[in-house]
Parts: sequence; structure tokens; C-alpha cells
Amino acid sequence: MAYLKPLIEGTPYGLGVAATGGLTPGQCVKFSAGDTFAPTASVSARSFGICKKAVAAGEQATIYCGGGIYETDAYEGSPAAGNVLTADGTSSKLKVTGEGNFAVAECISCSGGVLRFKLLV
Repeated sequence: MAYLKPLIEGTPYGLGVAATGGLTPGQCVKFSAGDTFAPTASVSARSFGICKKAVAAGEQATIYCGGGIYETDAYEGSPAAGNVLTADGTSSKLKVTGEGNFAVAECISCSGGVLRFKLLV
């Protein structure tokens, strides 16, 4: 199961609930309506933050925003130190960004299946 571990915690926002389908740790999320969060399903969409732990639809979700340093095993591809990261359009996991994509994080290191990153949102 995926995990997200704060190394230097940013701001935890805990007043919203997960939309239909729920959320998983390390998934980039956006507001879908009011205080309801859904996975960020587009590389150009603005992400609000990143999900702390697995939550089912309708449950209260804790979303990290406002910076911080984290590690996770929920990412796509092979990020390298210094790469800017965005939300993958299919999985909502972090991946190396392309031109015109919304920046969510910056890679600090990626080794042994663990990504360490600085949250930019």
C-alpha cells in the first residue's frame, strides 16, 4: 500500500471530505466542490495539495499544503534531484513535469523506490 511520510510537515488541512472513489496516500488532489477533494486528473490542473492517508468517499481527508518535505512510494517514472514534479493525469501520483504543466513539488532524491520531495503548493 502506498504511503506518505512527512519529514518536515507543511500545513495539514483537514476540513474537507473525499469525493466519490476516495483518496490514497501521496495522491495529488484538487477541490471538486466546496470542501470536497478529488484526485487531480490533469497535468495542467491546479492541485491544492497531497493526501496524507487513504480515505473512503465522504470521509474527512487530511491534505498537506503550504510546503514541507515528504517521502512517498507513490510516484510515476524516474524523477531525479532537482526535477519539478506534477500530478500524473491518470493516477494523480507525482511525476516529472512537462512544459505548461502545473508544478506541485520538487524532487530532492529518488532511490530504492522512495521519492523525497519538497511540496510547492
